[in-house]
Amino acid sequence: MYHASSMSAPATDKVVFGQVPSTAAEEAYSFHRSITLTNEHIWPREAHEIQNFATNGELFGAWRGNLSPFVCMCYVKSDADGKEFEFGGLSTAPDKKGVGIATALTNFALAYTLVYSSPSSPRQIIAHVHESNNEPRGLLQKVGFQFSERVEYSGSGIPPTMKRNEAGNVVGDKFHFTIDGIHRICAWFTKEFRGILRDGTRAEFDLGPEATLDELKRALMEFAASLD
Repeated sequence: MYHASSMSAPATDKVVFGQVPSTAAEEAYSFHRSITLTNEHIWPREAHEIQNFATNGELFGAWRGNLSPFVCMCYVKSDADGKEFEFGGLSTAPDKKGVGIATALTNFALAYTLVYSSPSSPRQIIAHVHESNNEPRGLLQKVGFQFSERVEYSGSGIPPTMKRNEAGNVVGDKFHFTIDGIHRICAWFTKEFRGILRDGTRAEFDLGPEATLDELKRALMEFAASLD
């Protein structure tokens, strides 16, 4: 359960979770680039890719003020064939690590995608993790991802900042999101999360003018029930 701890934040401190609009794509890219410049495990996306994610409603973020500064970000993008989504790019500002912000954003992004992106024909959600990147593995397992296979990709065409093996290739592990994960997200929203991160920061979810968090929860529970 997330609750205020001894390292509490000021009562007025707030983080907002939501889809990143296309108008904030430039700020989102700046945040993404600031993380990937020093992290050899995260695929560095180009500015136009971040713009496309935002335009397509596939970019999710957490921010302190009016869409700035960003403190966490991820995307859930659809593949060209429309058969699956890829969850990726999860990045957290150094001063916000360990307070549950990445968990909150991951749950929100997955819930939103499951409910609103393809409710009539659920698609598989996958994730890729660099073989040397241990940081996101616990979180992926906690929200319901399961290891599928280890894959070695040719280093040709892959950004030079990414860590390679002795053969010059990039090796990563592929995970897939499970039905159990949908139930875990439901439990997180309805039983575990109480609107406060571990450092005492208030968390708010912005679904825009046409939806509310309660509506998202109800739709997610109905979706989970339909799978039983």
